[in-house]
Amino acid sequence: MIRETTLHAPRGATALLLLAALTLPSCGGQDSGPFTVTLDPVGSDIVGNRDIIGTIYLPPNFPGGWFRLGLNRSRPLEFGVLDEEAFADAPAGIDRIPYRIRGVASGTYSIFAGLDLDKNQKFEENEPAGYYAGTVAAPIRDTSTLQTFMVEGSKMNPIDFGIGVLPPP
Repeated sequence: MIRETTLHAPRGATALLLLAALTLPSCGGQDSGPFTVTLDPVGSDIVGNRDIIGTIYLPPNFPGGWFRLGLNRSRPLEFGVLDEEAFADAPAGIDRIPYRIRGVASGTYSIFAGLDLDKNQKFEENEPAGYYAGTVAAPIRDTSTLQTFMVEGSKMNPIDFGIGVLPPP
């Protein structure tokens, strides 16, 4: 059985992780696959009636690890600081993770994804991480250069991107 875990954390939550196991069919829709991560925002400035779906592409030979999906209203000021987030154990050998963020209000957002390989709740330089519009070969880790996107209308196009390890300088 594949397990999906979702965290509903209020803005500013730090080490407190409330994990709830969900079964795979709970997400459904075109983003369903062998492993799907779902985020259900709870912040009053984010909750609405639109969904964001997409796929996050991973580096080859992924060894598995703790996957973190995050959503920010607009641009975050600091790397990895998120308004809403979900965590899940990602199995080894996958090359992508479909996701769904349910119930989002109209507005400007940024999305973060990262793989915490050693599960220490930090993203070291050797761990794949980044923001929307990055690729596996060129992940975006600088919050001043990340791209935001608009949520509006009734149906959104998928928001796909890749995460990876930054090449050495």
